[in-house]
Amino acid sequence: MHFKNGFKDQNSERYMLATRVKKLIARLRAEYWYDASFHPGPFQKKEGLIPFEELDRADGAPWVPFDGTKEKWGGENRNVWFRHRFTLPPEMAGRPVTYAAALTENGGWYWGAPQILAYVNGKPATGMDVNHRDILLTGCAKGGEEYTVDLCAFTDRFFYRGQVEMNMTVNAVNTAVQQLYYDLEVPFEVADALPDGDTRRLDILRYLNHAVSLVDYRLPRGEAFNQTVQAAIDYLQQEFYGKFCGHEDCTVTCVGHTHIDTAWLWTLEQTRKKVARSFSTALSL
Repeated sequence: MHFKNGFKDQNSERYMLATRVKKLIARLRAEYWYDASFHPGPFQKKEGLIPFEELDRADGAPWVPFDGTKEKWGGENRNVWFRHRFTLPPEMAGRPVTYAAALTENGGWYWGAPQILAYVNGKPATGMDVNHRDILLTGCAKGGEEYTVDLCAFTDRFFYRGQVEMNMTVNAVNTAVQQLYYDLEVPFEVADALPDGDTRRLDILRYLNHAVSLVDYRLPRGEAFNQTVQAAIDYLQQEFYGKFCGHEDCTVTCVGHTHIDTAWLWTLEQTRKKVARSFSTALSL
């Protein structure tokens, strides 16, 4: 009996190829996305609804240590600031570097909480939530850069379901793995969206299956593994995107979008904060 894999067509070869391809795409994201990572150490934490400009006032509330690898936080209508200071090591030079939530499964995060506005070196950078867990610190690190990340975090009364994790890591992104992931994931989703009986669905899956077969998942992260990733990228570019897909007469352009419900399940105070989070994310794209 077939088990569910999220792919609408569950017949014979099309089903089995979809299952295999989906699992191997997921492994790229879960196991090989980063070349190097480190934990920036304990946070400094400060309680209260405090404007960013007043965080370091001498007469303000004190900063206290908070170990994000062990401790959790949260509560009804609770405002907390978290601060990390760190320096990028030389081995991250030449690659994009992110600051990201490293959660156990979802770590208690869900669509309504926590909601976070991240400041990087004193400037609003982006919102963070269960669907936005990464902050791009730099597109190409030099090594030795110093960063201060301040997280203005909030859990409200309506959405609060319990304390959540706050474990963060700093990561050097493997850009080849990133490219291969999207080169595979986008056509996989296209195949799933095509009508039943459309032969292009199976054709796409066969190309994707061949591509993931070129990646040697037995190898650890490193140059040898990256060579197999590049072989899969080259195959897709030449055989799938170049020959099978070809070129159409129209060009499709994707534009980022955000919206904000100014009066729904939260107070006016939180509406202002949500606007800051949402607009910071949109402006950072």
